[in-house]
Amino acid sequence: MRIYLCDESAKERAQIRNCIEKYLCGNYQVSIKEFGSVQQTLAELPSGPLSLMIMNLSEQEMTDPEIVKQLRRRKSNQKLIMTATSERYAMDAFSVYADGFLTKPFLQEQVDCALDRFKSMFYRMKKNISFMVNRTMKDFCVDEIIYMETCGHATMIHTIDGNFRTNCSLTKAKIRMSEEDGYFVSCGKSYYINASYIEDVTKKEIILRGGEHIFIPIRLQRELCIKIGDYIARRDDNYEKSVVKNKS
Repeated sequence: MRIYLCDESAKERAQIRNCIEKYLCGNYQVSIKEFGSVQQTLAELPSGPLSLMIMNLSEQEMTDPEIVKQLRRRKSNQKLIMTATSERYAMDAFSVYADGFLTKPFLQEQVDCALDRFKSMFYRMKKNISFMVNRTMKDFCVDEIIYMETCGHATMIHTIDGNFRTNCSLTKAKIRMSEEDGYFVSCGKSYYINASYIEDVTKKEIILRGGEHIFIPIRLQRELCIKIGDYIARRDDNYEKSVVKNKS
């Protein structure tokens, strides 16, 4: 897990860093990097490991279409907490699909509350699963698997780092994958999708972050729409609760 602190004020970066380090208490494998501008942060942001940006945007940056576009199109393993001097900027956080919101000056209790939402992600990052790829066992971080797709008697594993074919059937792969945390949903016999990568769902399609569309079989449309819709609602509701808690 990597945390990126972005604020032009070195004093405020130091303040929230201190709050984060008190929260972590050395119990998590987390690295923290500091940046003085949004452009620097986005340039350094990796595509692979799970990362959390805690970012302060100026009014000029909030109206910069390129910055807004990059933040909206960030990968689902790139989480964002917006910071601001006033609660009136909370709606700006929604406009860039932020996962949380904090007001300055930073209070330990508020930072703890915001980071609690990502505690399960700290643990989930360590959860790996191995599949045979090209006659060699390859480790996959579960959180980095976007979806799995049946390919004849084999399975194609779609990840943030590319696609990999394994001779393990999708049925067996599902059994081996942890289904207890509710992050993966089955779409018929052909797809097994990481729900955290779902951008939206229509009556006929699942739309993934990045623009990829997966067709929903007619017989499963109602069931999947309800199941995925509930997941998206919970995700959005958790975000709104995070904003409300930070206001109190």
